[in-house]
Amino acid sequence: MSVAKVASSIAPVTIGAFNQFKDFDKSVKDALTDDFESKFTLKVHAEAPKGVKITTTTECSAGSSAFPTKVALKYEHDGFAVDKLELSSCQKPILETSFSKVPHAPGLKFTFKGVDSTTGTLGAVYKHQYATIAADLDVVNFTTLNTSVLGGSHGFLVGGGASFTLGNNFEVKEFGGGVGYVPKEGVFVGVRSGNKCTDVKGSLQYQVQPGLVASALVDYFPKTSTHSATAGVSYQCCPSTTTKVRVTDAGITSVSVKRDFGNKFTCNANATVDLKQLDAYVFGVSATLG
Repeated sequence: MSVAKVASSIAPVTIGAFNQFKDFDKSVKDALTDDFESKFTLKVHAEAPKGVKITTTTECSAGSSAFPTKVALKYEHDGFAVDKLELSSCQKPILETSFSKVPHAPGLKFTFKGVDSTTGTLGAVYKHQYATIAADLDVVNFTTLNTSVLGGSHGFLVGGGASFTLGNNFEVKEFGGGVGYVPKEGVFVGVRSGNKCTDVKGSLQYQVQPGLVASALVDYFPKTSTHSATAGVSYQCCPSTTTKVRVTDAGITSVSVKRDFGNKFTCNANATVDLKQLDAYVFGVSATLG
């Protein structure tokens, strides 16, 4: 057997860059949460000089004359990025930065996330063809260290994470692990545990056909023998319109319709109703320009 054939037999199948373990089942969660917010919002994207991107989000609610607004800025140059600089009329400012061109260390990226002057986290993420390793440290109080790894080969994913309390009372604050399988694009099956392995979460996503995707999440808590489940379907009925339906085992049903009107204008309308109490319903409409 040639060297090339041996190498190909042990090299991992490319599934795209590995996420961090915290995003192990992100595609499923996003499918069941995106476009279902029961809020009335207007989001405007714009570009400023020097490549600065600005996003303004204004929210309104029934019975209130206030219009809380937040402005977020993004900027990137030569490996350094301001991933988010968010200023809000009712929340503390948020700053997220990253640096990805670390000398002699391809695949390594440093990050910083801070909220006002009360919270600051310095992190490092290393992406390799076999795995993604991440760690972040609370650099304000130096009380918490989080670590994780997610890797795999030939469609299989294996990962885990742990959180440590630092200082005089050093202890393992949290840990968990997960196993997933991605046989092909559009298909995902995963099981993960959290809360010191006291709960189990199963996730499934399957692309039935182009434009039609089914997703499901199941949470099981062995100590109390209780569970919760959420399932949903996303259907792109035409290139400009996507419809989603989500149902929980508690009888909460949500429907959303998202349409792209062109000229960088998108609108999403959604409604959520409790099938056990039909008069308990909420609506939401969000529009995005730019």
